[in-house]
Amino acid sequence: MELNKLLQKLDAVIAGADASILSDENIKGQFSLWAAKGETDIIEKILKLPQENIVPYQALVKGLKMAAYHGSTETVAKILELAIHKIKKHDISEASKAAAGELGDLHKDVVLKISELAVDKVDGRGISKIITTLFRAGENNEAFQILESYKDRVSKENHPDLSNAFGVVRDLET
Repeated sequence: MELNKLLQKLDAVIAGADASILSDENIKGQFSLWAAKGETDIIEKILKLPQENIVPYQALVKGLKMAAYHGSTETVAKILELAIHKIKKHDISEASKAAAGELGDLHKDVVLKISELAVDKVDGRGISKIITTLFRAGENNEAFQILESYKDRVSKENHPDLSNAFGVVRDLET
């Protein structure tokens, strides 16, 4: 019920109500938790608020990383769609890396979505980590598919972190 009240308040502010009705909501403190839980509706409305700095940069980045780490593809996509212009390349790459996690926590759909939406703002570490993790786990076909689809969109010069993945491929081929 509490989230429904928050959504109503956010809708009211988006429609022109005074933002002071949000003063007791702790948006800065809760943003990353909502992102981690995949509360995409709340995240979207917060990012559409007319107040520019209602979510400080660090909270925005933490929300992106938490959503990526927890595998919330929809929330990651919404944050990038609405705020990619505010987020530094390094932080987007860190979110991609967080989504890559370890084999048990591998959120490849999130990493692929990040690389799709932020082609010029992601450095390849997340993709490289996914590919090498899949190869080491014996998931060679899937790793090759990801590598093939990704390498057509980037160059090794712009994404030197892919060299690890290409190295694993060379090792497997020999």
